[in-house]
Amino acid sequence: MNDTNRREFLSKAFRIGGLTALYVLGAGAVKDASALGILPSVISDEVVSSPTTWSAWLGKDQEGWGDSANVNICQFDDPDATDDEISSGGGLAGADLTLTEAGGVVGSAVDGSGFTYRQITNADDRFAPTDAYLDLFTGPSFTQIFKFGNLETHHAATLDVITAGVDSAAQNFSLKIFTNDTLMFTYNISYYTTALIPGVLTGNIWIAVWRRIGGTIKFGFATAGGTGAHGQPIKESEFDEVKDTGQASSPTAGAWTDNNFFSTGIQGITAKAYYAIGAKVCLIGA
Repeated sequence: MNDTNRREFLSKAFRIGGLTALYVLGAGAVKDASALGILPSVISDEVVSSPTTWSAWLGKDQEGWGDSANVNICQFDDPDATDDEISSGGGLAGADLTLTEAGGVVGSAVDGSGFTYRQITNADDRFAPTDAYLDLFTGPSFTQIFKFGNLETHHAATLDVITAGVDSAAQNFSLKIFTNDTLMFTYNISYYTTALIPGVLTGNIWIAVWRRIGGTIKFGFATAGGTGAHGQPIKESEFDEVKDTGQASSPTAGAWTDNNFFSTGIQGITAKAYYAIGAKVCLIGA
């Protein structure tokens, strides 16, 4: 098929079925559609017709994303100590929208830029997502992003960001700040680490794990911010470091265990927790 016929074919597919139709045709179809000028500059697997995207999001409106079928947002903004947090979107409903508080997390505060956060103070401060939330990561693409402020990493024990597992002997899915201050991702009993994270960060840090359609699982951290509307990193080059695990499959949906953000109840992070975003699509561009 020559370029003219290819352009006509892909244009028709995009007009009829949008980006989803191109994904059905394969990653090559999306790449060709972008190269042939059919798509705008596609930097991620995110649905381009969404009224608001990760790159344009201002970081303050949990309900304002516009892609409630694919993207779950939880801003840590409940003003009352020990209260759960209620998220929005991602195709979740009812109890699956709740991140259950444990450990006595204090109520929210607002920083000098108007962003709301809850202070996580080490030990057992944590929030627990449901199995359905974690199943957001079981499709052909996914993203989990956290924004923190004033993160302290110098501790004698491993610090937990995500802990989750399907079977402790066969599959796990976790992000931790290791005792040597590296970011460590564990999956299928394989361990991957990045370079050092600064020991005490007085600014923001985004920690994320993602997979785009047809790709492998990657993770990394960004401290300088990026070109997103509130300084968030929107593509891999805006991260301080990205680690490619080489893992070409997503977790298996099922009965997850040890579901926690920020701590297992033994040793957790010390930081301002601003938001957690879980998505069925890849929000981080190549």
